[in-house]
Amino acid sequence: MMLRDDVVALVSDADGTLVNTTRLIRYGQYETARRYLIEMGVSESEIPTYKEYVPCLDKSIGGGARHTFEHTFALLFARRLDILERVDFGELFNRLDMVQDEIATELVKPYPGLKKLLHYVGDNDIKFAIFTSGSIHHVIRNFGIALPELEMTKLYQYKLKTPKQKLRMFSEAMAKVYGIHHMAVVTIEDVSSHKPNPEGMLLAMKRLHAAPSQTVMLGDQAVDMQAAKRAGVAQRIGTTHGFNDKEALIAGGATDIVGSLGEIIS
Repeated sequence: MMLRDDVVALVSDADGTLVNTTRLIRYGQYETARRYLIEMGVSESEIPTYKEYVPCLDKSIGGGARHTFEHTFALLFARRLDILERVDFGELFNRLDMVQDEIATELVKPYPGLKKLLHYVGDNDIKFAIFTSGSIHHVIRNFGIALPELEMTKLYQYKLKTPKQKLRMFSEAMAKVYGIHHMAVVTIEDVSSHKPNPEGMLLAMKRLHAAPSQTVMLGDQAVDMQAAKRAGVAQRIGTTHGFNDKEALIAGGATDIVGSLGEIIS
């Protein structure tokens, strides 16, 4: 087993780590950008294809979605400032959820070993936190779809519940189904700085009442490893089934590398 015997808390990234949303993120951002550029009056011939867009997106991802849009567009339109300078990234970001919500049920999947890992965490009374650059909406939507046994597959669509109410329902479902009774969720709404800033990692450990020496970080990107290292977390597990490869994760500060979630507790 990869987790140390003295582990008190597991803090994990969400997208690309626990839930396979890589296609959702890539296609959702591309389709949002494509529709927006068309409305701007950019001709189809000037709009990058999906194959052209994705490599730039993959180089940019790691912070929040708006940050990713800004960096992706900077790479794509470095020689077309007439287009780049007209883009309203706030408006672009605000359109993303609607597009991703349209395709989420088809593209969101649990990574193999997720349920086994969650049961292990609950059975061993390990404190658990999700530390994500996404929003509460993304957490509720993606985990609800990926884990139908939580019975909240359509909760993200409910308009009569506030995000905090939905998050409370999510935590209650995780306790009921997996026995995880000490849980925290830190999203982009909780912090002022993106990963690799350690602010969110420190907040997750504070909410769990866990010391860095007794905490493990799990993530699929170098920024996850960097945030955990800067927060003083001793064990940092990088998984290669998401956005970054082994070399990038190690360069970011990973102390252990896995190819699947099952390897963590095998």
